[in-house]
Amino acid sequence: MNTDILSSNMKRYRSKKKFTQQDLSELSGVSLPAIKNIERKKGLPRTNTLLAISKALDCRLQDLVKPIGELSSGRFWARSRMNRREQILDQVSKWLNDFAFLEALLSDREEYKLHKLAESSKKLTPVQYAEEARNIIGLKADEPIHDICGLFESCGIKILALSYSSDAFNGLSIGEEE
Repeated sequence: MNTDILSSNMKRYRSKKKFTQQDLSELSGVSLPAIKNIERKKGLPRTNTLLAISKALDCRLQDLVKPIGELSSGRFWARSRMNRREQILDQVSKWLNDFAFLEALLSDREEYKLHKLAESSKKLTPVQYAEEARNIIGLKADEPIHDICGLFESCGIKILALSYSSDAFNGLSIGEEE
């Protein structure tokens, strides 16, 4: 078990719940010095200690000990530096893994239709780009878009609505390979 990962995950889940170390200690029945030692990466806790902490944090034991999913193609859209970046990456990574598992299980993967557009994007003006996108998607030039999320999903783009009370966070995009 990697103490760096455990410490980081525990702090992240505690922060998400808005718990102090004292709160976590009281809710889990684990001593405050033990909580502090785990977060300071001093020694490995016993399994029953981790189980009590995961129960108090309302997360799975494996969520405390596994690394946050890597999303190398992720691009945040935010007006300022975000404190919840790791939480969002973790949530999106888990969701994408679950989604991919279901797609494979059901043999129901929607093809990403905008490959051609990405290949020619540097040669097109914005108006030409929009026209080409409409053409690939199957929309007429003057046809209104009534359901943008449904339209994206029909093109193989997955949409996950996240609710974070932050004016700074606008969204996150992840590349096709992930």
